[in-house]
Amino acid sequence: MEITLQGIQMDEQESERLVPDSQEIPLPPKICIYRISTTIPKTNQVAYIPQVISIGPIHFGNPKLEMMEMQKHIYMDAFCKRVSKKTKKNLQASDLFRIIINHEEHIRNCYADYYPPSDEFLYMVLFDAVFIIEFVLRGLNPRYINDFIIVQPVLRKMVLLDLFLLENQLPYFVLDILYAELKEKEKFFKLVCDCFLIDNQNQVFNSLEDDKMLHFVGLMRYILCGAPQNWTWDSYRIKLKYSASKLHQAGVVFKVAEGCKSLLDINFESGVLKMPILEVDENFETVLKNVMALEQCHYQCESYICNYIFLMDHLINTAEDVDLLTEAGVIIHWLGSNKMMANLINNLCKGVEIYGSNYNNICRQLNEHYEDPYNHRKATLKLVYFSNLWRGTATVIATLLLIMTLIQTICSIKSLY
Repeated sequence: MEITLQGIQMDEQESERLVPDSQEIPLPPKICIYRISTTIPKTNQVAYIPQVISIGPIHFGNPKLEMMEMQKHIYMDAFCKRVSKKTKKNLQASDLFRIIINHEEHIRNCYADYYPPSDEFLYMVLFDAVFIIEFVLRGLNPRYINDFIIVQPVLRKMVLLDLFLLENQLPYFVLDILYAELKEKEKFFKLVCDCFLIDNQNQVFNSLEDDKMLHFVGLMRYILCGAPQNWTWDSYRIKLKYSASKLHQAGVVFKVAEGCKSLLDINFESGVLKMPILEVDENFETVLKNVMALEQCHYQCESYICNYIFLMDHLINTAEDVDLLTEAGVIIHWLGSNKMMANLINNLCKGVEIYGSNYNNICRQLNEHYEDPYNHRKATLKLVYFSNLWRGTATVIATLLLIMTLIQTICSIKSLY
């Protein structure tokens, strides 16, 4: 049999030799670490680029991040001494390297980019993993208050943020197998949560299994999504047409949802939209953008966080919308102004594509509520004449006076006849 490629004829055996078996690159089944999509606007890309430290192969060798390479060697030496003291064995970096070698294929398969087998790659993974473990352990121990990173709050914060960038990740299992050398009873992810000031005393973490932990960005997504729930995911998306201020004009009341298990637990019933509290600080944008990027690459049909942000984007168009949600207690932020908060939410969705939604039912109900004229009349009556106690009292008194005047007029007319 002959095969023709752009006018070149070859037999089947020749075509098979074009790509030798040794050079074929199968698609790894466990990819979880990706490069950020090129569709993201350049003005937003700073949120995905490490500022002080490279973790993993994507930014390895960046001269701007060389300052931390010496610290990685210091932490490696300290970790080996820590394990040796704990286990009464003389542990060397070479011993840890052999552990990494045993998991080489699994590690490389976690990256969307192909990295050929090499000792340099494995040593990079080893030193980065040990750095993270030692950084977490030192961050929780006051005796390391003079540590080069710990003693500098700004640097420590920058390292923490860099550890939550999608392009700056190691597979979580690598941290787990190296931490296991310490023979500690407490799970490593609980130490991570304590170090990063993440509340881990809830059912979310009781349901979290180590083998489902991809990496730190995956951990953050899990925290935001909460414990697994039976959300309905539709393959299409109904857009919410009206902002919070518009919905308010139609009588929609915004309230904080009590006892919610997730940031995603939003409910609309009897004209009341109940939402969990969204707290936003200066780190919110970086963390959320990387979680959303992970969903774009890894959870296209379960992009719950992207859907939540899209819903918030439709609710918030102006500072007035943020005013309403802030007064209702749904949003708490430290950004300086409600306009900045509105701009932040609106910019999060740039370059993001979603394929379906778990909020279609709520969007449909809110659209129908706004488009019902009766709700507008009822809301106008409430907002104009019963917006507060005094105005409501005045409205009732005025109505009674009007009725009494009308009755008196009718009585006067009747007396004439």
